[in-house]
Amino acid sequence: MSVSEKEATAAPPDRSAPSVDQVWRRRRTGDHLRLVQIAVVTAILCALPLFAADDYQYTVLGLMLIYAIAGVGFYLILGLSGQFAFSHAATMGIGAYSAAYAARTHGFWLSVLFALVVCAILATVFKLLLWRASDFYFGIATLGLASVTIIVFRAWEWFTGPASNTSMLTAPTIFGHQVTTPAGYYWLFVVFFVVAMLIVYRLRTSATYREAIAVRDKPLTAAGLGIRNTRNQLVIFVIGSCYAAVAGALYAQSQGFISSPSFDLNLGINLFVVVIVGGMHSMWGSLLGAAFVVVLPELIRPAADHRQLILAAVLVITIVLLPEGLMGLARPLTKRLGQARSRKEVGS
Repeated sequence: MSVSEKEATAAPPDRSAPSVDQVWRRRRTGDHLRLVQIAVVTAILCALPLFAADDYQYTVLGLMLIYAIAGVGFYLILGLSGQFAFSHAATMGIGAYSAAYAARTHGFWLSVLFALVVCAILATVFKLLLWRASDFYFGIATLGLASVTIIVFRAWEWFTGPASNTSMLTAPTIFGHQVTTPAGYYWLFVVFFVVAMLIVYRLRTSATYREAIAVRDKPLTAAGLGIRNTRNQLVIFVIGSCYAAVAGALYAQSQGFISSPSFDLNLGINLFVVVIVGGMHSMWGSLLGAAFVVVLPELIRPAADHRQLILAAVLVITIVLLPEGLMGLARPLTKRLGQARSRKEVGS
């Protein structure tokens, strides 16, 4: 066969595959779109106080942001990394008690840092002890950790206070101004939430994020490509636990008083609902899920006799009709915006 015949019979090149420039252009478009999303959500959070009439409503909004921060950490562990961890509520409790313990002799900011360090160390040790465990056994181990943590809270009174009851003794100080009102705490939590989302944005633009998806979906293929699966899951688990630590420290500060029942199985279930209802594979799903768990019960409070029934019905309907969570409603819109921007950049 001649050279010309070989060229004629050769398979035509795949012209539908995007070029390297197009791939990087789309990635930059997605990064810019996420920054726009952060700016829009920040503007919405800044506008919410216009509808808050009293301190109680500010308290509800602040609790929503605390759940959202904890939900972001759970999204990283469960949604991004695919690790079924039932210890997120316990980690949140460890962060709360660590912050309260450090606040006895130090200020608010050092107490948050202390909670971060304690939870990061414990999460690292726990994950390393179970680095050979499969997903099922890891989930059982985290469930056992959650139960043991509640017992430890009640036994270590030197750390958690009498009968695991303790209080925060200091108020946050920002530029010489003490934050003591629910409105002040709300604005403080807005700052923490925006910083948390910026960290997630930075993570999404890193190789760790892409490796986590590969490890979650195709662990054997990822290992064959040289990705260290155990190390990647360890990093994501520690980062997600740090989010829970910050949420626990903020919860202890906002409530002023904490006890071990605040971090029992009910909180763990609520965090699961936050992630699943909001959207397990979306960085913004935690905020919508937190609004579902915290704000929606307040809106239907007039129907107190049927409150649990209404919440259960809404939860079932959401799971059945929206398998991707509430963020599934917004995904087509964001996809169209990204495609329109890509076409605009290609045309220019």
